[in-house]
Amino acid sequence: MIDLRHQEGTSQINGILLKAYLSPSVAIKLSAVRWILSLFGCVCVLVGVTFALIGAQPVLGFMGIEIILLFAVYRFCVRNSRMAEQIILSGHSLLFRRIDRYGNVSITNLEPLWLRVEIGRAKGVFRHIILASKGRTYNVGVFLTPEEKVVLLNTLQRALRKLRTEPGLFSHT
Repeated sequence: MIDLRHQEGTSQINGILLKAYLSPSVAIKLSAVRWILSLFGCVCVLVGVTFALIGAQPVLGFMGIEIILLFAVYRFCVRNSRMAEQIILSGHSLLFRRIDRYGNVSITNLEPLWLRVEIGRAKGVFRHIILASKGRTYNVGVFLTPEEKVVLLNTLQRALRKLRTEPGLFSHT
């Protein structure tokens, strides 16, 4: 999911040209998934116990393995939903803030005049957006859909072009 806020014209709030908040799209609420998994777990226990009572004890073990695997997938999805990235472009810097799936925060400050926004391709397929500056590269929005990546790429390139071409937007401080 992309939340874009950019300023039109030359009047910026606090000198900010673009604010982008990126986060993974979650199709349904995780609390609803928790209820569905709980219901499925109860059904698995009932089926497993029923089969164990009629003499097929291995079914109970396999049902337990299914519950454990589904819980692991749920935990993986919860952790991935915590990922987020924020890009703030102003006249003197581009601030890139990333929160990974474990909650670790990294903040990078890049100079907009040296910044290049590129497309990362693998085997001819558009994979991710790359922020490149002074020999360092950062992958941006790896969890976004291809359509969202195109929107972000175009918006970033347009904002950087505007910053470089319009007089008075770029400050050297």
